Amino acid sequence: MNERKGPLLTPAVSRAGAHSAAEPISKVRPDAEEILRLVLARLDDMKAEDTVTIDLTGKSTIADAMVVTSGRSNRHVGSVADRVLEDLAAAGVPDARVEGMPHCDWVLIDAGVVRGRTLTSWPAIKTDVRNAGGNWVDEEVVVDNGLVTSRKPDDIPAFNTKMIEEFCEGRHAQKAALAGAGLET
Repeated sequence: MNERKGPLLTPAVSRAGAHSAAEPISKVRPDAEEILRLVLARLDDMKAEDTVTIDLTGKSTIADAMVVTSGRSNRHVGSVADRVLEDLAAAGVPDARVEGMPHCDWVLIDAGVVRGRTLTSWPAIKTDVRNAGGNWVDEEVVVDNGLVTSRKPDDIPAFNTKMIEEFCEGRHAQKAALAGAGLET
């Protein structure tokens, strides 16, 4: 028996070598249940944190489910998102979207939709929200004309409840009027 002395080489302990390309689930575009199973399996494999699945079946015309997850850092979240998108493309779903990309920062600031809105977020970015013209408040969940925000993973149950309420309400009058004028809210 050969006995190794000293530390293991990096490739021997790295999980990176363990990643394999996704095997196609079916020959045609997978159904919603298969897609969700693939996403959740990859999130688990990549050690995503605080993953919550929101069932939108019958509540939305654009999706059957929404998956909200987090990670240890922006780099980790970006890596998880990239891997999920790669797996979905290999499985026949090339048009999947991930919000919060490409830098895994808070997309509402980058999209320019916080000005004049009341919202909440992780406390570390409250200055960014205020600098972008938003009214930051420290509350579990905040709704401002259809925009639902929350602070942290502990707030996800309340966030999910509010999101479902908002989906059920449909488009808000102000949002619809501004969209008709070519403006975004």
